[in-house]
Amino acid sequence: MNFFGFNKNEKKGTGFELDKSSSNGKVSVMAERSDDYKESWSSRRNRAVMIHNNKTDGFEVKSFYDENPRFGGVWKSDLTTADSDIADNLNKYKQQSRTEYQQNSILFTAIEIFDNNIIGPDGFNLKFTIKNRKGEFDHELSKVIIKEFKEWSKAKNCDVKGQSSLRDITFECLKNLEIDGEMLVKQVTEKSNKYNAYGYQLQSLDTARLDVQQSGRNTENNNTIRMGIEFNERGRPVAYHVKKKANIPYNYDYYNANDFEIIDAEDIIFKFYPKFSEQTRGFPTNHSILGKLKNLKELERTVTQTFKLAASATMVIKLPEDQEADSVATGKDEQDNFVYDLTPGTGMVLPPGAEIDSFEPKCPDAIYAPFIKKTEQEISGVLGLSPVTLMKNLEDVNYSTARVLLLEERTMYRKKQNFLIENFLNVVFERWLEVAILNGKISYNGQVINDLSTFGEHEYEFTGRRWEWIDPKKEIEAKRIAFGLGVTTLSDILAEQGDNIHDLKSKNDLDREVLGDDYFFKIFNSANNIQGDSATTLTEDDE
Repeated sequence: MNFFGFNKNEKKGTGFELDKSSSNGKVSVMAERSDDYKESWSSRRNRAVMIHNNKTDGFEVKSFYDENPRFGGVWKSDLTTADSDIADNLNKYKQQSRTEYQQNSILFTAIEIFDNNIIGPDGFNLKFTIKNRKGEFDHELSKVIIKEFKEWSKAKNCDVKGQSSLRDITFECLKNLEIDGEMLVKQVTEKSNKYNAYGYQLQSLDTARLDVQQSGRNTENNNTIRMGIEFNERGRPVAYHVKKKANIPYNYDYYNANDFEIIDAEDIIFKFYPKFSEQTRGFPTNHSILGKLKNLKELERTVTQTFKLAASATMVIKLPEDQEADSVATGKDEQDNFVYDLTPGTGMVLPPGAEIDSFEPKCPDAIYAPFIKKTEQEISGVLGLSPVTLMKNLEDVNYSTARVLLLEERTMYRKKQNFLIENFLNVVFERWLEVAILNGKISYNGQVINDLSTFGEHEYEFTGRRWEWIDPKKEIEAKRIAFGLGVTTLSDILAEQGDNIHDLKSKNDLDREVLGDDYFFKIFNSANNIQGDSATTLTEDDE
């Protein structure tokens, strides 16, 4: 029998006689086509394979699903680069991940949990300090810069469209990292105007606008272009080839050089979670559980249908061979099947020889609960969450177990916070401060600041949301002892709570101003004496 086959080293298919004596007995197969039909090797091997069965001396066609290790088949034997795998599968992984996010409550809930704990209701907090020419901290100028940055962070100033605040855009970055595996933000720098008061704004872009199929070489400078990103000879990104939104069809599946804009790398914030060396693009890190999410959803739908059937009184009427169904049925359903409608409290007379048999669909209860529990644990583990948090499963959970799980989760939260701070917020603040000063948006003591270099050194730091102590009394006592031993500082303790010593001093000063010194110290000493005789009593003279 002649089949249309391919050899990996050939550029086109050729007709051939299938060789049963082949060493591995496996040949790639497609429908018969002409010899000049050309197709990429990656797409050819996605069709089907024909396996020679030595026992039956026959051949068996297996689908690509059975042969692809990424979908549960045999291990892949060819060693490929990370970029090769990403280029072949990124769009598919992204679409699968987006679909599950839209349709699966588990993944949607996970992203909401990330939003609440990584970003938090108020976003990230900026700490900024600057010294004057004498080397002293200038707290007033620090307050001015922090105040201006908070004003810029509002939606009307921060977003090109005027719809999203900095907190909202930060969440979009986090969501894109978790769902798409990468984030893409354009920095718009211009002279201040009525639409851009500070001269600097952000535009969060759909990562699909960075075409994974666009690879080649820039003939003008000989730079390499890989998956929409242009690199210099050192492998550093110098430009991004982004699809113009106005010319993009809904499916993004096309290429036209005129529909792209080349944006300098300095104006793009593109980041992903790196998993492999020399990786150019990111990929959804949740792709390993997408199948489990889908299976869990389908199982839930099947079990629901089973419960509905079991809750309904259903019977089967067995008729003699010479008896027609229409002689008993009261009508037909939408699928043209004969049905018999019963009214509660009534009986029915069957034709001679007819029998009634019950129909009782059952759910495999013995294995259902363990299977669900194991699947939920695997899904939670990949997402970095505990089943207690993600599935709200409090079964067999005590205080000690819950504490260990929460501490592990919070470590993951801080890791993702640090990624956003280092790769997004720090970049944004440095560019904003530079542009705001150039546009004369920072005023101090009635004068516009044109150059921060006239002052001393300055430092800044973003801190993310922090959480309440699991056991406040014990943990506060532990911090107090550590502080007394000199193994930690008050700044470190405050940083763990997302605060800093400068803000604490400002708040305490405000409390003293509002309450008065006598009342303030009375409250302070009353709270401090709760700790016991070793606690210190503070007076105004101790200041």
